Amino acid sequence: MIRNANALVRLRKRQFEQAERAVAALNAEIADIKKEISAWREQMRKIALPEKGEGRLFGQVVAERSAVRAAMAVCEERLASARQRLEEAKERLKEAHRALEQAKSIESRALEALAKKRARRERAMLDEIAAGRFWRDHVAFKDER
Repeated sequence: MIRNANALVRLRKRQFEQAERAVAALNAEIADIKKEISAWREQMRKIALPEKGEGRLFGQVVAERSAVRAAMAVCEERLASARQRLEEAKERLKEAHRALEQAKSIESRALEALAKKRARRERAMLDEIAAGRFWRDHVAFKDER
């Protein structure tokens, strides 16, 4: 019983650690996406409209700004997706934590039951020794009379 409880605790701990790693990886991914978005914003600030010049140059700048906006929109979608996956991963982490605590509770109850069983066995052995000594002492006392 205790081996099963130990194995269950190890399994639940491994699942909990996997869930923690998933949350950490998603947090890192979100941070990377935010850095990418800020880099695109900086790129957008650097693009300046020409004050004078050809219409072709103006068209290129507008097209470049449009491309940067599209890239930022893609990054925003990736960020929203990553945040949703993070919430799901956090929920799995909570479930894994709950399962780990339950497994620890089962293990502690199994250890308590094992300790009680050992204590009963020890009491029975001590009772047997005491009964043997009692009868040995009293039977020997009667024989000497």
